[in-house]
Amino acid sequence: MTRDHSHVFALKEKGLIEEDEIYTHPRRNEIYRSLGTADAVEVECFDATLHPGDLLLLCSDGLWEMLRTDGIADVLLLNLGDPQVICDELVSRANRAGGEDNISVVVVRAVG
Repeated sequence: MTRDHSHVFALKEKGLIEEDEIYTHPRRNEIYRSLGTADAVEVECFDATLHPGDLLLLCSDGLWEMLRTDGIADVLLLNLGDPQVICDELVSRANRAGGEDNISVVVVRAVG
């Protein structure tokens, strides 16, 4: 479900670069959308079917760039239970990996 509103993600989606190139591409900091820079924000909406126990993760690039997809998946597969514990573990691992940017994480668990 992830959709990064950046120049390099658009390049990846078009098959012009590989996923690993996102982290080092010279235009990786160019984004199309951000919060706090305008009076109105274009919001991306979509429908998804969730089942009890499913997790939703919202995070900043500070987490994603430090752990990448595999590192985030490793934590989610630990079945830590409490969403706050999951967030704490993700932030801890991102900081141990270098913590080079702001790290924001929200985890929500769907209930029946």
